[in-house]
Amino acid sequence: MKPLRVTLFVIAFLILSSQTFRHAYVRWIEVRTSALDKYKTDAEKRISNAKSLQDLLSAYETAQRDVEKERANKANAGAAGQERVTASQPGDETTAADRKLRLRLAIEEWEGQTKEIRELHMFWIAGLVSLATGLLLFRFAADRWVAISLVILAYSEMIWATCPGFRVFSLISWVLLMFTHRWLQMLEKRRDIP
Repeated sequence: MKPLRVTLFVIAFLILSSQTFRHAYVRWIEVRTSALDKYKTDAEKRISNAKSLQDLLSAYETAQRDVEKERANKANAGAAGQERVTASQPGDETTAADRKLRLRLAIEEWEGQTKEIRELHMFWIAGLVSLATGLLLFRFAADRWVAISLVILAYSEMIWATCPGFRVFSLISWVLLMFTHRWLQMLEKRRDIP
């Protein structure tokens, strides 16, 4: 019965302490602001300041009415025979909107990479602290199960931070897709051999 209790303790300790590290990171360390926050439109500000679903629904209803009015105005302008001006010269509205979109994507990518680096540092520090604590307990404490749990936790935190495959499932799916494709090629080659 004692080995079962120790095993359950180790598993529970690993799960709870690793989640505690992640929750602490999200709660106190993770940056939730962007350099682009000062350029938010009114709609984006209303979305971020919404307190309930009703606030968002009222904003959506207003936006929907505005879209319908614009469609009606465009239809009336087209029916009256007015020509629409299209922006196709460099430096006009579509090019500026294109440039703005590209810059926004570049800024968001930069902030994402900065966030990943900060996350990597935090989880490695947590892993190293857990490793040092585990090794000290292993050396000086009578109960070594806690020490072994801390060492396992340390390595799991460092692996979690270093391997994006655990967090980005699309990467795993690409690897599986490549593996499956290669496997099918090998089977097809074997089928061709008489």
